[in-house]
Amino acid sequence: MPKAPVIAAFSAKAIPEPPEELAEAGRHLWRTVMHRYVIEDAHAEVLKLACLSADSAASMRRQIKAEGETVTGSTGQPAAHPLIAAEGAAQKRVAQFLTRLGLFDEPKRSKAGRPPGQLIMPRPPVRDGEITDEIMVLFDHNIELLKQGADKADAPSALHDELHDVEYRLGVLMRKTFGEHWAFGCGSPADPALDDECPYGPGYQMAVDWPHKQRDRQQLLAALAARRRQR
Repeated sequence: MPKAPVIAAFSAKAIPEPPEELAEAGRHLWRTVMHRYVIEDAHAEVLKLACLSADSAASMRRQIKAEGETVTGSTGQPAAHPLIAAEGAAQKRVAQFLTRLGLFDEPKRSKAGRPPGQLIMPRPPVRDGEITDEIMVLFDHNIELLKQGADKADAPSALHDELHDVEYRLGVLMRKTFGEHWAFGCGSPADPALDDECPYGPGYQMAVDWPHKQRDRQQLLAALAARRRQR
């Protein structure tokens, strides 16, 4: 059997902790970006501003969800919740700050180091992680369950529970091996939706994670194809 592909992982000790004033959404964005890039202290404030904006957007989304997207206007007419526009503005600020860091448009390098005009550079790998047999077995099983319609609303409860168990176990291993973009609740690498463009706008955390998830899925698919050829 061919040697399992090797991927780069990063040391948790090298990742700066998020500022105390950040809430859940901001802390997740901070850890996701810091996990992948080296950002000097002088420029970390830009990332912090992006994270604070992510917290604002998340807070407004919770309020909109609780109150409904439609409210009663001053004359009794239905109107869009006023926080919808403010949420969109906060998401736009997230994208602007991350773009300012150079996160969405990384120039090509002619030599090692930070590209000209960028405030960040990819964090160098400090250890190797393997795509283990356990990951491949769960990934293969996850694909088969989706083919059987285990994610559909009318799927038998036993099949749905099996899918949930497999995706949870796979998610734990993906997060440990590939990184924080596979944090719990962030989908499965077996999901064929990852073969398409990201359906989320640039202000959403999923838009930051999407290309990394796509890369990991393609690596797993290639490894799975190699395993099946050996059978």
